[in-house]
Amino acid sequence: MVFKKPAENLKIQVKTDKPLYAPGDQVNYEVTVTNTTTNQRVDAYVSIVVTDDSVFSKVEERKQPASLASRVLLENEVSR
Repeated sequence: MVFKKPAENLKIQVKTDKPLYAPGDQVNYEVTVTNTTTNQRVDAYVSIVVTDDSVFSKVEERKQPASLASRVLLENEVSR
């Protein structure tokens, strides 16, 4: 996982077409990134992970929570 600290303060806004989704639904979203100083839009690369509450219940059942990377990348493989 790579994180590059931005040179400026950014605000990231995510808008979806629906307030709630059922498991398996397609999620449509729009991401807007703005500079908080100038309030102008900024080009940015953004990664988004979408999950449902069942993933969090699986994490709560563990004695030691998995790291974010393993939750995102391996959760489906581990539960098979």
